[in-house]
Amino acid sequence: MSESHYEDQYLDLMRRIWREGDQRVDRTGVGTRSVFGTQLRFSLADNAIPLLTTKRVYWKTAAREMLWFLTGETNIRPLVLQGVKIWNEWPHARYVKETGDDLPLDDFVQRIADDEAFAARWGDLGPVYGKQWVDWPTFRYRADGLYEKGEGINQVREVIESLRTNPGSRRHIIEGWNVAELDRMALPPCHKTYQFHVGGGGTTLNCALYQRSCCSEELDGDECSEDESEPGHVSWPSRLPSHGLIPSHPIIIIIIIIIIIITIIIIIIIIIIIIIIIIII
Repeated sequence: MSESHYEDQYLDLMRRIWREGDQRVDRTGVGTRSVFGTQLRFSLADNAIPLLTTKRVYWKTAAREMLWFLTGETNIRPLVLQGVKIWNEWPHARYVKETGDDLPLDDFVQRIADDEAFAARWGDLGPVYGKQWVDWPTFRYRADGLYEKGEGINQVREVIESLRTNPGSRRHIIEGWNVAELDRMALPPCHKTYQFHVGGGGTTLNCALYQRSCCSEELDGDECSEDESEPGHVSWPSRLPSHGLIPSHPIIIIIIIIIIIITIIIIIIIIIIIIIIIIII
């Protein structure tokens, strides 16, 4: 890690995407600029979390979603009841498509919250994220030559156990990209592979996270979470103005605001002085 602030590498990446990224057409129709195979490093020592300050981050929403993942749940109702809106659009779109009922999104979400049976029928996302993490499907071969469903694999529990009992292993991996079930998922996982490494004589835990697609600019609604660029790409929405610049550090923004305020005050003072002179004359 360099001595610069950890967020500088994120801002540098944003500049690189905007200035050097390839222009691409994607599923959403928004379009992106993207680069491939980039890497960011963050230290989580002393219980630190590299929360970005130059874009809006809904910390409580992210935490609730993560806890929801870890339950293996795939229905949005637990999230809806906590006010988390991240996944609402996908079940709603499916409901409208399959029923022909053009129910407004807000009304659909309210019904998910109020009607447990309706939520069970229409609130499921398929085997996304947490389902793969804690209940990866298995199948057992039977004597009659057929297969039957076996007990699911809790990858999170197994990795925790292997970290404790065999820290030197190179197999501390959690995988979310289940090729056999991608078509059943509302959205294939963007962050998909997590490998852990024990270092520092057993005192340091490292993690490498592979993300096939990452939208790097906050848009209205949940368009970032819907972005589906090429695997491993980090992208910036190309609908931004062609002359747009990536936001600078907050301190620079504050300085600019102060300069503008001072300029306005000076102009007001000059106007007052001119008015006084005119009155005196």
